[in-house]
Amino acid sequence: MSESDRRVQRFQRKPEKRQDRGIIAARYHAGQPLDGLWSVAREADAFTGPRRQVVLAECVLPDETILVVRWMRVPDEHPAVVEYEVVKDGDWLYYSESYGSLGDDDTASINQFYEPVT
Repeated sequence: MSESDRRVQRFQRKPEKRQDRGIIAARYHAGQPLDGLWSVAREADAFTGPRRQVVLAECVLPDETILVVRWMRVPDEHPAVVEYEVVKDGDWLYYSESYGSLGDDDTASINQFYEPVT
């Protein structure tokens, strides 16, 4: 695994009509330290307040190992909702600065809409 895969990466939205803010993302590699992924997940946790509801769990399945992220979405006008993200080996966990939420996606999808901030 390269050093760039171990760190948290900030991406900005590619130029288009929408003025979304960017994302903060970290790539998941099964069996590797989760430090960068924790950093990303804590962004959503900070958004929800002092409850500290984010949980990361690596799950070994017969065919693959995945990362499951449990977090609390707090909509403006509705009660809080528990959400789950399932991140496959080699995919990214990201925090959307525009929406205050976590998500997961593969490299191709992230590169379609975002570019790394240098």
